[in-house]
Amino acid sequence: MLLLCIALGLSALSTFVVIGHLTSYGEEQGLPPRLSATLLSTLLGVALFSRLSVSAMRTRWGSVRVLSALSAIHWSGITVLFLSQGLVSTTIGAILIGFGFGGYLPSYAVMLSSIFPPHQAGRRISEVYSLVFIMAGLGSWFGGVLRDNTGSYTSSFCLASLSSGLALLVIGAVHLRCRVSS
Repeated sequence: MLLLCIALGLSALSTFVVIGHLTSYGEEQGLPPRLSATLLSTLLGVALFSRLSVSAMRTRWGSVRVLSALSAIHWSGITVLFLSQGLVSTTIGAILIGFGFGGYLPSYAVMLSSIFPPHQAGRRISEVYSLVFIMAGLGSWFGGVLRDNTGSYTSSFCLASLSSGLALLVIGAVHLRCRVSS
């Protein structure tokens, strides 16, 4: 459970660095405000689609594989956004982040509910999601502090990419543990 908590906390941190600053990042890249705001709408719209389709994916491929794939997509999106130079690459990054975020969040709840007996699962999931909300707030805050201190979003999105990459490594460790124990 501890590894899942760490991975989810790192993923939340990285996601909310982006969500909290995507619109202003678009404006700093020279996009008009309306188009910059569309980036966040696109990210959240894709997240909704992903969230609705993750159950079918888990049924077909299993929770750990789906979580691993979605976390890799999430990290790829943040890395694309970190390296982006224009509207197309920024939009691709937002779409990938949204797809990963929308799917990984419910995947953790399913995995946690399979670890604990039914009478404990709800409380445990709530405890873990409390950590997520704290990490989400810290992600937005860290993103802003880094932006304010450096004058650009490069270090903020670098932090997000590193955090998401670390989460992916932790999920890889969970995946290996599941394979070894089965």
